Amino acid sequence: MNNSKYIENNFFRNLRKVGIALNVSKLPEVDTGELRYKTIHLKSKKEIDNTIFELINNIISCVISVQNYKDDRSYEKLDSYVNKLANYLESNTEVETDNFKNYMKYLSVSSRESIVNSEVFTD
Repeated sequence: MNNSKYIENNFFRNLRKVGIALNVSKLPEVDTGELRYKTIHLKSKKEIDNTIFELINNIISCVISVQNYKDDRSYEKLDSYVNKLANYLESNTEVETDNFKNYMKYLSVSSRESIVNSEVFTD
């Protein structure tokens, strides 16, 4: 596949963005067991959220497929999931404002409790 090197580089680049550094540079050399372990470790430390965890698990399945079959379809599927991860990482901003709290203070206590834990909004 012509794009396999690009997909491979994109794969490693996006894993580094979430804090996973592998000591290999080619997909056939990736130890999927080690990758799963590192992913679970990051999840247990709450360094990645559920969405990233699920995307990486899907990526791991694709890596196994690439390692077994080395076909275009496997690379395309891997590329798709890596791009989903990249898009999620780019769109995942952590901007905090008080707008939500300001809107919530106008709701009744029962409404607040039905939406979120009201302890956050008590003065």
